Amino acid sequence: MRTLRRGDGDVVFEQEDVGQIRRVESGDVTVEFGQVERAIDPTPLFRGLPGDMCQCRHQGYVVSGRLTFTTKDGLFDVAAGEAFDVPPGHIPLPQAGCEWVQFTATADQRKTDEAIRRNMAAAAGTSTGDPAEG
Repeated sequence: MRTLRRGDGDVVFEQEDVGQIRRVESGDVTVEFGQVERAIDPTPLFRGLPGDMCQCRHQGYVVSGRLTFTTKDGLFDVAAGEAFDVPPGHIPLPQAGCEWVQFTATADQRKTDEAIRRNMAAAAGTSTGDPAEG
């Protein structure tokens, strides 16, 4: 047993005047602490995954603001004080002022993160070192 705190996490996203996302791995679960000042749309980061959407199941809690998920069935909104359980096949769209905590299977998160890193590198015009990039 252990306590996981925001400050224990590694920064996986940080941009001034936009927000910060930190993650802590604890065994087979990854805990994410996120906060955004402005709405963000990470849709391009999921390109290449099935349906061009996140393939993780996330469970979590919205501390403040609103978190919207785009799914093949439409939008799913979660407000402050509400918990969520979102299956694979979604795009998270944190709205301005949103703060959340979410729990994801570490193996699934790592697979999705690989695709995100490739898409970020492609957008920046750099190589990830992946031989598949040729």
